[in-house]
Amino acid sequence: MRFLIPLLLLLMFACHNEDIPCSYNAQFCSAVSVGDMQEAGNYINDFLSRLPEEHSDPEIIQLLENWFNCKVCVESVEVFCVSCMYSMPPQSRVYFSLKSHPENLHWRMDIVMGRPANHARFLPMDAAGNLITLA
Repeated sequence: MRFLIPLLLLLMFACHNEDIPCSYNAQFCSAVSVGDMQEAGNYINDFLSRLPEEHSDPEIIQLLENWFNCKVCVESVEVFCVSCMYSMPPQSRVYFSLKSHPENLHWRMDIVMGRPANHARFLPMDAAGNLITLA
């Protein structure tokens, strides 16, 4: 009986933590499919704002990478750097690409590592990593 209570607490928190990374799957994918990166950024910011403030910058970026990886529309995610852009607060850079995108479009995303962290900007890139201008 004395092991039952800690086990139940562990299960409750484990289930809660697993729910966080895959939040907004359909909404995020719908926004990026129509090119509404402002709306996509709102979902990212909401996810980041729910993370405990005591997480380190590498932990926050790892959780964000996990969040992207569980999206059905995301082909790949690459963390380029964590807190590598020296600003106040520092910024991190993450690249992601989308499945079934006709132009093989990739995105560069900068994350401001404040508390809470939030996305600063999205920049479109071609498959070779060159920044492009969308019409």
